[in-house]
Amino acid sequence: MSLTIVLTGATGLIGTPLTRYLLELGHKVVGTGLQKNSVDALADEIPSDLRSNFFPVALDLLGDGSFLELYGSIASNDLQPTHLINNARSIGTLKAEPDGTVSRENFTRELELQVVVPYELSIGFARRYGASLKGIINVGSQYGVVAPPPELLRLNGAPPHYGAAKAALIHLTKELAVRMAPSGVQVNCISFGGVEGR
Repeated sequence: MSLTIVLTGATGLIGTPLTRYLLELGHKVVGTGLQKNSVDALADEIPSDLRSNFFPVALDLLGDGSFLELYGSIASNDLQPTHLINNARSIGTLKAEPDGTVSRENFTRELELQVVVPYELSIGFARRYGASLKGIINVGSQYGVVAPPPELLRLNGAPPHYGAAKAALIHLTKELAVRMAPSGVQVNCISFGGVEGR
């Protein structure tokens, strides 16, 4: 059965291989990315026989009107989403100071992107696409469950606001799962371990 999946953060370390995998399974993927050149580059890398099932959307999920832009793109392609995967990330909000502390602005923006945006998108999709929506998956992290090991802390590779945001996302998933169960929408969270990159 072919699904129609909206994947935020389609151009990232997890989003790129996930996009390819879902397309290879025969699903349609609406993939979002922050930069137009990144989503265009991803589209160019997709094999020609799968490209018609990929719908790239460049947008800033923290920007005003970004959700309406996403909804408009879905409507213009005559799609009815069956699944939403909240996977968007921002390297910019993860910045920490040399001593490991995090600015209030970056802490707040990380929480907004990792918790508030998935909440708003999930509620918006349930309201707009209730007839077709079957599932929501939030991409968490092991660092939303346990603190990072000392070697990562020494490398400043696991700022505290990242784990705090992922922990909140894991709990948000539980809240949404209970609240959306009566309407038949399954809500789950995948908490990955380490992913090599940067």
